[in-house]
Amino acid sequence: MIAPAAAILGMGLATPTYSARQPQTTALALAATLEDPSQAALVAGLYSRAGVDRRGSVLLRSETGDGHGPDQSVFPSSTGEHWPTTADRMRVFDQHATGLALEAARRALADAGVLPGQITDLLTVSCTGLSSPGVDVSLMTGLPMAADVRRVNIGFMGCHGAIVALRTAADLVASGMSSGGRERRVLVVCTELCSLHLQRTSRVDQHVSNALFADGCAAAVIGAATPRNALRIVGSSSMLFAGSEAAMGWHIGDHGFSMSLDRSVPALLERSLEAWIWPWLRSHLGNAAGADDVRWAIHPGGPRVLDAVAQSLGLDDAHVRESRAVLRDHGNMSSPTVLFIANRHRARRDDRRPIALLAFGPGLSGEATLLAVGADEV
Repeated sequence: MIAPAAAILGMGLATPTYSARQPQTTALALAATLEDPSQAALVAGLYSRAGVDRRGSVLLRSETGDGHGPDQSVFPSSTGEHWPTTADRMRVFDQHATGLALEAARRALADAGVLPGQITDLLTVSCTGLSSPGVDVSLMTGLPMAADVRRVNIGFMGCHGAIVALRTAADLVASGMSSGGRERRVLVVCTELCSLHLQRTSRVDQHVSNALFADGCAAAVIGAATPRNALRIVGSSSMLFAGSEAAMGWHIGDHGFSMSLDRSVPALLERSLEAWIWPWLRSHLGNAAGADDVRWAIHPGGPRVLDAVAQSLGLDDAHVRESRAVLRDHGNMSSPTVLFIANRHRARRDDRRPIALLAFGPGLSGEATLLAVGADEV
């Protein structure tokens, strides 16, 4: 029997009710995150060059003007006050993650025309919150889904977690019917509350993370491909870059989760991507395939990362326009971000080119997936 081709049947996005402009988050950073006051000008410059205009956070209680810091109560307004512990932050995650996850999931199900009771498998993704029972159980009871739904939690894989979930979902669909004899339909939900992990620090890489990250959720329903305008999952590829283990990390500490990000990451990507991505893409698209034959959904780890990817793969500003737009409008939301970018491409119904998803995570590792529109051949 020929295995069914898997496709994204529907997508749904959710962001927090309130967002802050970058001058507001800069004000908080300068007031509360500096262990070394002499770094004030450096940190202000990092925020101004981050490529982020606005970003959502579950911590915000209202919108405030740029002349003020963000209206929130979790982080202190000066360095002399209590800095929240990891337990403090996980309590906030438990309070807010389910609401965003349910909102995105309901939108994805409605977009796909799939009922919650038709879901056979649930894949939840997060590297910013850990609890059990957690978002997965809350989704099952809140939608609600059948009690025999098979759950997989994909944790701590960083910004490429959504692509890991998509390829896992595609494998489940290709495996055929579920144990109950139902057609397999998989719900993927990526929920990240990155703003919970603001760091008080003197490390430049952690200030860079503070300047970039934000909150958001993206969901997708994956099932057997149909002739409708679904996004067929053509293939995926993974790469652990040699000798890169110290380049990027994500660690649980006493005061939240902290990122380590070596300044060598952009250069490492610039010299490594071409030899990985183009042979993989051309194995699907043909040896003559070039940058204009694909729409690019590249995770915007930051402006320098996008620049490095573009340089390595021979892309111009137009190829990374959607990535920069999502970074500008939402910040780096970790795993959901690449689905926000893919959804912007999907909205352009007149463009039938395939979409290449590309993201990076601790390791340093990369994940890529190729999507084709509807029944178009690739």
